Amino acid sequence: MSVHARVLFHASATLKATIEVYTSPDGNNWDTTPYGSFDINVSAGNERQASAYIVAPEHGFIKLAVYNTDTAYALTWAKLWYTIQSYPNGTAQEHGSVLKDEGA
Repeated sequence: MSVHARVLFHASATLKATIEVYTSPDGNNWDTTPYGSFDINVSAGNERQASAYIVAPEHGFIKLAVYNTDTAYALTWAKLWYTIQSYPNGTAQEHGSVLKDEGA
């Protein structure tokens, strides 16, 4: 799974944004510590995008959060989304492996 984030920094911003990924087995009880995270380096007054590959738990839910580490200036806006790789019939993930058996 790929996690993507795009943020627009305030024109006077000086610190990064951090994207955190949280998991839950049931969609109600969420982990209190991030499953994973990545940063978007500050670029004052500019829009920046970053992506990360996350190996999500096989069963359960994820949620994404964006945190502005610059307490003096708010992020102007942020967008978070994810993509899941799809495979043609017969090549889907089996038993935790995405490798297709090509035979001998």
